Amino acid sequence: METTPTTTRSAFVQELQRIAMAIPTTISEETGTDVLAQFSDLMWHDNPAISADDVWEEVLNPFLNLELGWNVELNLDVVI
Repeated sequence: METTPTTTRSAFVQELQRIAMAIPTTISEETGTDVLAQFSDLMWHDNPAISADDVWEEVLNPFLNLELGWNVELNLDVVI
């Protein structure tokens, strides 16, 4: 029995696509020094030599504290 793939997308995916298509092309692209650019490549935040639990303690938690601060409010106008 063959199954026919459906092209119906969930409401979430449809809304995400609608939002993405509405983003103006005039928005400047990030540079390597932008705060949000630090999140662009997940491989920068992984260390296969240590366990997943230790990745949180040794890599992710310090990175998030460094980039986003700890109990510090960021000026989102600058970040975004």
